[in-house]
Amino acid sequence: MVYDVIIAGGSFAGLAVATQLRGWRVLVLDRKPIGTGQTSACGTILPVLEHWHAEASVLQVHHSLFLHTTDRDIEFKSPYPWCTFDYARLCHTLLGQTGAEVCQAAVTGLTGRIVHTTAGDFEGRCLVDASGWRAALASALQPGFAHQGVMSFGLETICPYQAEGLHFWYTPAIVRHGVTWLFPRGQTSSIGIGSYRGQLNSANRWPISCASSAWRPTGWMAPISLRACVRRRPATCS
Repeated sequence: MVYDVIIAGGSFAGLAVATQLRGWRVLVLDRKPIGTGQTSACGTILPVLEHWHAEASVLQVHHSLFLHTTDRDIEFKSPYPWCTFDYARLCHTLLGQTGAEVCQAAVTGLTGRIVHTTAGDFEGRCLVDASGWRAALASALQPGFAHQGVMSFGLETICPYQAEGLHFWYTPAIVRHGVTWLFPRGQTSSIGIGSYRGQLNSANRWPISCASSAWRPTGWMAPISLRACVRRRPATCS
């Protein structure tokens, strides 16, 4: 069986691509079930979710952003509303708009149009890499594409804390080359800390600061800058 499009990655990017391909034979590959393995603070402008008819995933709407530094606090009144949202619900809402097939499998390699996975081999006329910083397909074409030396790193958890607005702290005493954030989401808040140099000197304090949280911290990496598109026949981009 040959698919018109194979998408590696079943989070926001991959599912958004799939929604534009209804009527085509599309396969979405992800190593985890759709809607799990959250690696996002899950905050965006409200019109984005309205565009995808995903208002039901909204947890809280915000009208201000706050920047906290060592010596001052600054409030930015946004000209448009922001929101925090439920990751799993948004993913399943997008999936329901796709008509795509889903296979839970990790990409292990690529030979021409054949994508090798832990669930077998799949052939596609067009391949899309939406696997995030791991760049599963692009890395198969260009070894070293996902080099961790050019990645930022973050940790986040959810704590029982309520507030208004999206908050960011630039405090070098906590993270010399990074930022911390708090995104309220109704009865709880996402609290995170990230470093643009891929290092968190305060990571050892994390279990203490969120010891009361019922959620385990999650971590992720992300490219520091936009990476060049990797193109072959078929084309793959990340």
